[in-house]
Amino acid sequence: MHVSGDDLEHFETAFSPRERRAVVVDMHDPVSIQALMEDLMSTLEVDDTTPSLMRASGTAAHVLAQLAADHEAGPPDRHEPVRLVLSHLRTHFHHPVVVSELASMAGVSRSHFAALFRQATGCGVVEYVKRLRMARASELLLTTELSVSAISRLVGYQDPLYFSRQFRSVHGLSPSSFRRQENVTLHTADTFSAWVALQGPD
Repeated sequence: MHVSGDDLEHFETAFSPRERRAVVVDMHDPVSIQALMEDLMSTLEVDDTTPSLMRASGTAAHVLAQLAADHEAGPPDRHEPVRLVLSHLRTHFHHPVVVSELASMAGVSRSHFAALFRQATGCGVVEYVKRLRMARASELLLTTELSVSAISRLVGYQDPLYFSRQFRSVHGLSPSSFRRQENVTLHTADTFSAWVALQGPD
């Protein structure tokens, strides 16, 4: 795939930040990349109109972004010991986290596990679990009428005040403020959509 354009420099920097040189990327999901390339070729085979070229450009950017992410993560086998742990955490993020138990699950020492986990995720176990919990809490705040205390318990925090502090550290505002702000945004968007629908075509 030959690519050019104003954004190409960003991808080149992602692949080789220090010097411009050829790199070989260990793909984590070759099937996905192959499907994207096939979609890209199918799009270009239709015609060279602006809509087709825009779709092809978006697909090509997706390919480059996926390859850049795989390059940043490193060889897939490097993170194999933590794959099971990541799957476990995504399902049991609301349970207490004991790093030594996760290391045993991965079959490596605690120190080695901590290094592998940081390489695979870009952060430590505690931070990763906090992000999972806050993502779930955000969803519950927007899609349910559960109290903040109830949501706190559902995502693994028995102390609602501590949960609120953790939530604020991620989102920059309290759970209650987050819920009010997002609900106002959603209401405004719904109102605007309804107004547009009432206006009809020009």
